[in-house]
Amino acid sequence: MVKVPVQFTLNGSEKAEFIDSGATLLHALRDKIGDTSPKGGCHQGTCGACSVIIDGELRLSC
Repeated sequence: MVKVPVQFTLNGSEKAEFIDSGATLLHALRDKIGDTSPKGGCHQGTCGACSVIIDGELRLSC
């Protein structure tokens, strides 16, 4: 699988990581970055348990 370079700010800290191209944001945050605050629920985008705030807007991470 192809790795994609990703850079972003997470809670005030700069992060940079190579993420599998098919990975969800939830997987990247929990497994690659180590931030376990986002939780997986239905893993289908219907329950909202995986919600994160991106640029001031609530988004689903799964």
